[in-house]
Amino acid sequence: MKDDKRQGVSISVEDLVIEYQAKGQPPLRVVDGIGFQVSPGKRLALVGPSGCGKSSILKVLCGLQRPAAGRVSYDGMSPAEAGKRRIFGMVPQHDALLKWRTTAGNIGLPLRLDGQDRPRVKQRVDELLALFGLAEFGAFYPSKLSGGMRSRASIARALAVEPEILLLDECFASLDVLTRERLYKELSPMWSHLGTSLVFITHSVPEAVYLADEVIVLSPLPGKVIGRLTIAAEQPRPEGFMNSPVFHQATAKTRGLLGL
Repeated sequence: MKDDKRQGVSISVEDLVIEYQAKGQPPLRVVDGIGFQVSPGKRLALVGPSGCGKSSILKVLCGLQRPAAGRVSYDGMSPAEAGKRRIFGMVPQHDALLKWRTTAGNIGLPLRLDGQDRPRVKQRVDELLALFGLAEFGAFYPSKLSGGMRSRASIARALAVEPEILLLDECFASLDVLTRERLYKELSPMWSHLGTSLVFITHSVPEAVYLADEVIVLSPLPGKVIGRLTIAAEQPRPEGFMNSPVFHQATAKTRGLLGL
């Protein structure tokens, strides 16, 4: 379970610039001067058209890519330092479950790589299987799971080492609308209970408004901030939130900023 001594970690992104360099070509700027803050337990959504640098931002946040300029800090720690301290967990767009491992084996993999002993691994995996409604599917391989189950297993795996923050890269994109909405309603209370902070990217405006406390809207390439919305509703969302004036107004404003 989460260590009660952990007080949460804030993310600070300042004037972030991301460029790609092709041989013999000038640098291509994909992100230009983006900044934001995420307090402990809060949720931030990045929304924008394809190719505006959303996934590149997450790569910088988790230390897989160096920015051309700007700064990312986890309470003063660099992404590399925060990664070593297991401050964040990453959930990719595709679940990336190992097909030769069971659900339990996939969820427990980060703990085994961390060198934890078998009893502790089993205890933590059992906790996560129960929390994510997968207790009866621990011995199943990914090919036998539904898309929603694979998404839950992927998020459970990212939470195995109890990170403060989840970075999610369109992890619901491959699911049908009904499955996605069911997962929002299932996962949102879990994240609230655990106190997990979220930074996630999505093409879905309803997803951003439903899950996030703040939505940042990005322009086409190079990605710049063209709008910020604070969603004035409690977390987790109350029943019927998707039919509320707050939801419809925030959705309409976000779509307007995107030119939809």
